[in-house]
Amino acid sequence: MAEEYMESTSQDPDYDPDADMIVEGSEEEDENNLHDGEGDDSVSLSAFMKLKLPFFTGSTVGEDPRRFLDTMESICRALGASSTRSVTLASFHLENVAQQWIASYMRGRSSDAGPLGWKEFDKAFMDRFMPHSV
Repeated sequence: MAEEYMESTSQDPDYDPDADMIVEGSEEEDENNLHDGEGDDSVSLSAFMKLKLPFFTGSTVGEDPRRFLDTMESICRALGASSTRSVTLASFHLENVAQQWIASYMRGRSSDAGPLGWKEFDKAFMDRFMPHSV
């Protein structure tokens, strides 16, 4: 699956892997890292946004939050993104209710909580968007 997405961008004549690089803070050890201590915070946002990935609204009937997270995690791993960078990238594919939720969640976190890692994001996302009847 990841290879299919990666292939679609590498064939794009306008694809530039170095364009619009966004680099987040210092590379501190992150216990939530997707790659057990490895990961790159300089994954290009423009390259990520060119991938044909699903969006999650949090309000569309039939949306599967687990499938969304698993897809985002798989792609972020393939790109070599760190845990915190993966959260940032996945957040760009949240819309409507889900976008409002992540903004509210981030405002509600303690200022000394440190960067939001994938494990915390995954748990909070599922707590919010997985129906209680499941």
